Amino acid sequence: MRTAIWVGVAGFFGSIARYVIQGAVSRVNESFPWGTFVVNITGSFALGFLVAAFAHRFVVHPDLRIVITVGFLGTYTTFSTLTLETFEFAETHAWGVGGHQCGRVSGCRTGRGMARDAGRSSTLGPLTAGPRGTPCSRR
Repeated sequence: MRTAIWVGVAGFFGSIARYVIQGAVSRVNESFPWGTFVVNITGSFALGFLVAAFAHRFVVHPDLRIVITVGFLGTYTTFSTLTLETFEFAETHAWGVGGHQCGRVSGCRTGRGMARDAGRSSTLGPLTAGPRGTPCSRR
């Protein structure tokens, strides 16, 4: 139950981050939903990076992993907005509906792939597990 509460708290902050960033970017150019585009790309990158880093670089408690990925990033980047805007474009016969959808999904996939590779990067060297209860160390 405690994890569920922390997921909700992180979700609160993720949704506020989405609102602020999406609003700031959208004010620059209102002819295209750039705010949603930027949020989905950065969120996909962050999710890909963290999942890879948690799996290959850092020891993170499973509950904290869920709080960050599901709570914060789950509310920060959501494809429900992407779907809504795509249908709105289709209904108004606006330009680039197909390119809009493909570009956003492709961008998110590319961002996630780049982040995965960055998270697996050997720049920092591998981590070695210390004795129980002690933090990991670098070799």
